[in-house]
Amino acid sequence: MYYNVYGTEFIIEDRWFRASVVVDGISFDGVEIKYDIYNDDLLANYLGRKIIILNKERVDSFTIHLDDSDLCFSNMDPDQGIKGYYQVIYEGNSQIYKKWRKKRAQFAIEARYDEFQPDNTLLVVIDNRVNEVKNRRHLLNIMSDRKKEIKDFMRHENIRIDLDRAESLIPILEYYDTMHEN
Repeated sequence: MYYNVYGTEFIIEDRWFRASVVVDGISFDGVEIKYDIYNDDLLANYLGRKIIILNKERVDSFTIHLDDSDLCFSNMDPDQGIKGYYQVIYEGNSQIYKKWRKKRAQFAIEARYDEFQPDNTLLVVIDNRVNEVKNRRHLLNIMSDRKKEIKDFMRHENIRIDLDRAESLIPILEYYDTMHEN
């Protein structure tokens, strides 16, 4: 679809993935999909003959089944200040969501061709406030009411924040949530 652009606009790679899709509360298992993260569209392979772009307003969620794990996505409510498909990393009293994106870098290859490059975003939601996490300092500022305790916990448990691996934030938010239960 994109002439003279290196890479793919799809998540991970340009191939059909087995998935479960929930549309208007009805679950469909074993669906073949491609998730176009450049346009934030979900494509379904209908009987191997037609490709259908699913209506974003009707899709509640979907789960891509990989060989070793599942990627669970939710269609977020614009009233929350978040719109589109987001991967659910953690949901407790606080939440972590990952927005898979690609940007089109112009003339990135040999100064002649464009290239799709990852441009993912991590969001942390605490007390219904949506915050983008860009680095360790941002994360600690989001949890400023317990900043010292969080730093001590990270040091004691030897936790290193790796924004490329959103799962590295889960123990921190779990700990933060337990502090707010008391």
